[in-house]
Amino acid sequence: MAKTILESPKISKPRGVFSAGVKVQAGNLVFVSGQVARNAQGETVGIGDIKAQTRQTLETSKRCWKLPALRWMTWSKLGYM
Repeated sequence: MAKTILESPKISKPRGVFSAGVKVQAGNLVFVSGQVARNAQGETVGIGDIKAQTRQTLETSKRCWKLPALRWMTWSKLGYM
């Protein structure tokens, strides 16, 4: 199965062997997980401030969805687990 690793300079590089997300050619599924409150430079945002951390985490997730590899997609369903 073909897969595309999602990366961007607008998203901090995950530690270890992880990536910001993966697009697979099995019905054009996209998996984005493990987003945390770090800016593009890898610095933790909003230490002690859950609202600031939540905003940063959602902004990072939004940046994943806007990556060039995903621009062709129309978002009709988005699920959080």
